Amino acid sequence: MLREVDVVSRWGGEEFAFALPGCTPADAREVLDRLRGRMPDGLTCSFGVAAWVPEESPAETMVRADRALYRAKAAGRDRVCE
Repeated sequence: MLREVDVVSRWGGEEFAFALPGCTPADAREVLDRLRGRMPDGLTCSFGVAAWVPEESPAETMVRADRALYRAKAAGRDRVCE
């Protein structure tokens, strides 16, 4: 479901980080919604999306992604938020 250029890495206990080069936030949402739809029965997943901008550090981008992830969880889980 991912391209060869995409990177997935474990970010913590049950968290993973996805790097989707060249994807707009809308493109990323489509990819992540497809992944959500492929979860085995009874399992859900939530995603936070943040596009890197040159004015910020990678750490700042990850903070925005983490905040978006927690918005997804707070909104009922099993969704993608920016």
